[in-house]
Amino acid sequence: MFKKKIDRAFDQLKEDQQPEFNEEDYRNSMQDEMEKGDFLALVLGTYRFFLPVFIVIVLLLVILSRL
Repeated sequence: MFKKKIDRAFDQLKEDQQPEFNEEDYRNSMQDEMEKGDFLALVLGTYRFFLPVFIVIVLLLVILSRL
């Protein structure tokens, strides 16, 4: 999926060819940015899943400690 997006971006850049454009550096920087975005999505997804679970566990502990 990302490979196709990167290839389309290169095709667009090749049409507007600039004399000192390094394709490999550009590809690496795009890949690094996408990996950072993937990691952020993973962290946020984990946070959204475990936060309610953590709250329920804390509430159960509080309720059980009062009994």
